[in-house]
Amino acid sequence: MTGGVLGLGWAQLNRHVLTGSPAATSDDYAGFPVMRFTDPLDCSPITLRHAVPYPLSMDDSAAMSRLYPVTAQNQAAFPGKRVFSLATARIHGSVWFTDTHGLRTQPMQGVNVVARWIDPSTNQASRRYAASSVSGFLFTGNQGNAITGTDDVLGDPLAA
Repeated sequence: MTGGVLGLGWAQLNRHVLTGSPAATSDDYAGFPVMRFTDPLDCSPITLRHAVPYPLSMDDSAAMSRLYPVTAQNQAAFPGKRVFSLATARIHGSVWFTDTHGLRTQPMQGVNVVARWIDPSTNQASRRYAASSVSGFLFTGNQGNAITGTDDVLGDPLAA
């Protein structure tokens, strides 16, 4: 299954599950997103790896929540669902290019940013609880405005 069906790109977490190097653990498989371009060779059918086929990882849930949020305002329409933002954290910021002095110059687009929960008892990054995003994914370029218009000289939309 790919995230493309739901308007998402392919996730890039725990990719060693596909390559086998290093060997994947149960936490690696649990954190391996459903929103991926292929399944591991030893994981077909999916029930070989998961008792419940296609369980959503934290990364899958975060992406779905961004597209289809359950909020305090619409929660009544989704019985049994919780407000995702009340049980999670939000990370935001920019990844910057730097100059020769280490000073930031401009934000980068297309950088795969991964956030992993750090276990306070071991100080180790979790392979199960992680989410990723690509920097600049909301960038649309020159969208035009009321003065210049929203299309280029050929009539194509500027935001395309």
